[in-house]
Amino acid sequence: MTAAPAALSSATRRIWRRAQTLSQYAKLWHDRRGAAAVEFALLAPVLMLMLVTMTDLALAFFAQSQLSAAVATGAQYAYLYGQAPASTFVSDVGSVVSNATTLTPLTSTVTFNNRTDTSNASACYCPTGTARNLTWGSAVTCGSNCGAANEVTAGGYVLVSASYTFHPIFPADTVITGNTPITQSFLVRVH
Repeated sequence: MTAAPAALSSATRRIWRRAQTLSQYAKLWHDRRGAAAVEFALLAPVLMLMLVTMTDLALAFFAQSQLSAAVATGAQYAYLYGQAPASTFVSDVGSVVSNATTLTPLTSTVTFNNRTDTSNASACYCPTGTARNLTWGSAVTCGSNCGAANEVTAGGYVLVSASYTFHPIFPADTVITGNTPITQSFLVRVH
């Protein structure tokens, strides 16, 4: 800061100092050094939130994919070994589902002809609906027509279901991904 000339009055010197101060503010205002650091400091939290949220979504989709593959493996096992099931068939299918994934804790349910055991293995049904919202109806004669709408004959069915509760890394992401169970179900005809 340059000093005001000595010949100026005190009022003029004050104006001179204010002008120099304003000049320094103007220089500071136009100075771009450090602008990148300030911009980064403002945007970094938003970028980190986006990164963590995308990671949580990716992990949720991965968990759903693993669960789907595990239930499909259980359904394939049921299809291959369900024609003449052993007494441990239902628990075997549940074990196949649990062993086909690293997700824990996993809840699996195997329903064989409307029962969770093999006591009803020789019965035949005409289930209607989707695997998630299935109506078994009552037992019918094996090989009989299930109705005009669906050209399917009555048979033995295994419903393989599993669910897993996904917990996000970032607790605030429960708004997006939630702590609700991810559920997969497959219905397979075995005879």
